[in-house]
Amino acid sequence: MKILSAALISVLLLSSCGYEIYPFKSEYPTYYEFNSDKSCDELWDAALTYFGAKKIYCQVIDRSNGIIETRWIEFKHSFTFEKNDGGLYKPYKYIVLARIRSRAKGYPVDKPFRLLLRLQMKISEVPNGSRISMELLPYYINYGNFILRPEYTSDLQKDYHSIYRSTGVFEKEIFNQIK
Repeated sequence: MKILSAALISVLLLSSCGYEIYPFKSEYPTYYEFNSDKSCDELWDAALTYFGAKKIYCQVIDRSNGIIETRWIEFKHSFTFEKNDGGLYKPYKYIVLARIRSRAKGYPVDKPFRLLLRLQMKISEVPNGSRISMELLPYYINYGNFILRPEYTSDLQKDYHSIYRSTGVFEKEIFNQIK
């Protein structure tokens, strides 16, 4: 009986630890695509010029495959949350974050200490121009005790799109500068 009680208490303690992630009410694409009249080479050069002017450093520049991937970009004050109806409190922000609640303490963990993401851009040829696809990938998201870093995450946290999504504003701003 003592062993059963100890096992039951251990299971209850372990299940109460961790975080509950509330699902998004609205749909957000995981990537954004835009078409341009420019050639791949013109878009490529415009993208690298834009990143250089904004001091956004690139860690992958693979022209033959049309891929540019930036190093981490900090989105410290560029996030918002959903309202109860699924709309955004601040629709001009770049990132929408899921609501997270600590299971152990029962309080919401609303604002991350750090929100670092990488932008992956793919440029490809299409009839009459080029297509540019952009996706924001996780680098490091720190909510205090809840940390998401892809190479260190548990199976539970691998679906990083359940924690944040792009509103598309960042990608549209970049496209409007390089189109």
